[in-house]
Amino acid sequence: MFKQLKLVVGLVITATLVACGGGGDSGPAAPVTSTENFALKTAYVNFVNDNRSLQYSISGMTNNIAITGSANTYQSSLTATTFEGKPALAKTVTNIGSIVVNGTTVPLNDSQVAYYDTSYNPLGLSASEYEVVSGAVNIPETAKVGATGIVYTAKRYQSSAKTVQLGTNVTSYTLEPDTASTAIVRWIDTEKDNSGNQTASSTVLYRITTTGSITRLSETYVDSAGNLVATYK
Repeated sequence: MFKQLKLVVGLVITATLVACGGGGDSGPAAPVTSTENFALKTAYVNFVNDNRSLQYSISGMTNNIAITGSANTYQSSLTATTFEGKPALAKTVTNIGSIVVNGTTVPLNDSQVAYYDTSYNPLGLSASEYEVVSGAVNIPETAKVGATGIVYTAKRYQSSAKTVQLGTNVTSYTLEPDTASTAIVRWIDTEKDNSGNQTASSTVLYRITTTGSITRLSETYVDSAGNLVATYK
């Protein structure tokens, strides 16, 4: 989501610069380290099949300029297609809303298409960049709090022509404490350039249950220009 949003923000900042020259409660309870086994693979499959619309607020800083806003995410159902010449399932995710940058309100409207095989393993992504998963995908059937691992690595290209490689995207996870019957999945995408240097990261937090129910909580994108946070309602 944030790759497209960063492009919009960058354009707005350029345009506006040219034109212009907490609550009082005691906070959440401390997390509890559950001893349960959590159905991580089922939670992931439920995420892939989720076609609900989601509301979220946006906050953050980029190039020392504050950003706020709100939007809705619309998720399509999976549809049969092909990806890189092989049978695949496609899911389109569209974000519609508005952001305020440097006092200017502008519409937000972007979409991306994620591709999966028939077992719901990720194959790639088509958005402001084009990604193709390379090598094995590792999503454990079950995991306990404290588990961590690399899920997959994808090659990042400028477009589907794949004539210009931008680097890689390494996706990993950690399972963190929450309550006696739930855990927090920290799903991390780490972007690297062709020299292996980290250029950006995206972290999504989900709450999952032992049976694999999943709820999206927040998403944070960080690069050299600043950070953006989406908090889901």
